Amino acid sequence: MRSHAMKNVTITLPEELVVRARVEAARQSKSLSRFVAELVEDRCGSAADPLAALEEFWTGPGLPGASKGLISREEIYAEREEERRHSQDLGAEE
Repeated sequence: MRSHAMKNVTITLPEELVVRARVEAARQSKSLSRFVAELVEDRCGSAADPLAALEEFWTGPGLPGASKGLISREEIYAEREEERRHSQDLGAEE
């Protein structure tokens, strides 16, 4: 793991998990903080270039299911345009 500016983070874990994590960290001669940091880095990957990581995030597949069922921007604008036209048509009939 490369040396970067560090940020304190508070996490909440079940007591039993903390005990197991401390034991495993000690087995590896690591602090709990370093042990957790390495697990997170393994899971998330290490970003040698933070800009590249942002690019990957913005161009990636997104969060599966997060936008499921949401209408697209084009559909929103089409609905607004239809509502505007309908309102104009109603106003012209009066």
